[in-house]
Amino acid sequence: MLTCKFGGSSLSCSANFQRAAAILAADSHRRCVVVSAPGRRNPQDEKLTDLLYACQSAAAQGRGFSALFDRVAGRYLEIAQGLGLRDIGPLLDEARAALRHASPARAARLGERAAHLYLLSALVSEGGGALESYQDSGQDNLLGLCRLDP
Repeated sequence: MLTCKFGGSSLSCSANFQRAAAILAADSHRRCVVVSAPGRRNPQDEKLTDLLYACQSAAAQGRGFSALFDRVAGRYLEIAQGLGLRDIGPLLDEARAALRHASPARAARLGERAAHLYLLSALVSEGGGALESYQDSGQDNLLGLCRLDP
């Protein structure tokens, strides 16, 4: 059994999520995967984690963060549309609400959670077999997927 880790640049856009899913589906020994939040698509781009930190910081200081969150939502929507996902409104609503009271670490995990869900979707589309999605609820800091098929 192999565990794989895909960093932010490996998951920066929907095509990269599809590429990661194909890598996982191509080898049955690649059974567990841990993901980072989507990174930069190009050198001038912003990392999703940095945008989430900025939203969290603004909220912690009592400032609005709608304009910042619109950039987060734009990235979420772009990736979701590229993967053929239709309704990510609940994911966006959950992230926006969580940012109002989040620690910086929790803010970063919101990006990882989105990446986790997107890769799960891409794996299902790729025919990646039976999957189990898990999250360490006690620490809320480890997100991953495990393939259940032998």
